[in-house]
Amino acid sequence: MTSIFNLTICLLSAHFIGDFLLSVRIEGTSKRRALSIVKHAAFVAGLSYVLCGAWTSFEIPLLVLATHFVIDFINERSGGKNLRSFLWDQIAHITLTILIAIGVTHQNSISLYWIEQFHSSFLRILIFAAGGIITIRAGNFLVAAVVQPFLAQIEEEDQSKEEGDYSKSPTGGLKGAGSLIGQLERALIFLFIMIDQPTAIGFLITAKSILRFGEIKDFHHRRLTEYIIIGTMMSFAYGVFVAYLIKILMNMMA
Repeated sequence: MTSIFNLTICLLSAHFIGDFLLSVRIEGTSKRRALSIVKHAAFVAGLSYVLCGAWTSFEIPLLVLATHFVIDFINERSGGKNLRSFLWDQIAHITLTILIAIGVTHQNSISLYWIEQFHSSFLRILIFAAGGIITIRAGNFLVAAVVQPFLAQIEEEDQSKEEGDYSKSPTGGLKGAGSLIGQLERALIFLFIMIDQPTAIGFLITAKSILRFGEIKDFHHRRLTEYIIIGTMMSFAYGVFVAYLIKILMNMMA
């Protein structure tokens, strides 16, 4: 594999780990939000430096720090909480990461310590780890952003029917349970595909459908039914697509 590819994998892995596994909550005053973004960008830059192992190439973490801060700052100032802002943020990060890898490797001969020590095994570990994070954690953000407009319709309808305690989720379920269930199901999908057992996904779909049937029947609520189906199918489709993509990348390392 080329140096550009190797460096790109290292930098993207650092980005996904930093953004989705060890992300920080950005809130408070404008000054505190800016400081949080700086800390987050610095963490991703430091992680990039460590994972790359290009000990003398200080331009790598500096470029990562600058680009990560600018993208997150712009996204935060725009109030990005929807699907469009999420996609823009990730596309911008991935694109600039690739450009950094291309620019740095064209300027100098880059020595990547960990890859020199462990060869393709290190890349396979990074791809597997990043793939799991993308499937489980990033999928959580993506699916939530997609179904948010539908959830808003359900909340509006519920509020128009009666006044009640809305400290719980609008569907009457456990707060945060849907998010956790989605992460668990995508984790199982990722595992099934990694161990070459994709047929087991069918049993997972069947089991969830049976459990959801009683829930849907009790609500007598068409919008809620559609919301559940959209979220479930989106979660499964995303999990299968990303897991197979990661598997192809790992096979390239063999």
